[in-house]
Amino acid sequence: MHTLTHTLAAGLGWEVWLMAVAFAIVCIFMMLVILIQKPKGGGLSGAFGGGAGGGSAGAVVGARVGDVLTIVTVVCFLLFLGLAMGLTWTTAPSPDDAGEADPAAQVEDGAGAAGTSDDDPAE
Repeated sequence: MHTLTHTLAAGLGWEVWLMAVAFAIVCIFMMLVILIQKPKGGGLSGAFGGGAGGGSAGAVVGARVGDVLTIVTVVCFLLFLGLAMGLTWTTAPSPDDAGEADPAAQVEDGAGAAGTSDDDPAE
């Protein structure tokens, strides 16, 4: 019995699965890190009153935590970008794997087959 899992796993190696799992973990972790961060003011949070007050929040949390979260966000983004490019490069079909001719060549062949060639026997 062929299932969707068998179909998806047919041509993918272990390195693709490893990158896909790492990509999902990085995505979830990056979302959590971004949501943890305190808004810097301005933006939509300031427009709706979210930026009002909060003078003592910096004293409770500490000034260095924001810097660490910013660095963690940048590192997560770079991992996200690298894994996304790696997955794209490893899963992109090569022209040999497609089993089909070049679309431009098909258009050229199709034009000749439709009877639009210059040497028409009816002339």
